[in-house]
Amino acid sequence: MRKEDLLKKILIIIVENFNWLNDKIILPEDRLREDLGLDSLGMVNLQVSIEDEFGIRFDPVETDLTEVFNTINSLIEFVYTHVLNNRKIEI
Repeated sequence: MRKEDLLKKILIIIVENFNWLNDKIILPEDRLREDLGLDSLGMVNLQVSIEDEFGIRFDPVETDLTEVFNTINSLIEFVYTHVLNNRKIEI
């Protein structure tokens, strides 16, 4: 999977889960909290949606979720690394 394809999938997930973003132009460098307005419940919702879509798991003990869920780019990098490895993981 190419990063461009991953970006498209993640943007679809975001827009489907957060309808107030339907009319917003979302950029890869957008910060999930500050720029897109996701609160802690929104972040959990996004996390679960991404886990379901890509078959990966985010372990808050092993992974700094504040770093992974900082920007769309940081989220893409994390997911891309694990999808590229083509394995279900629990890190």
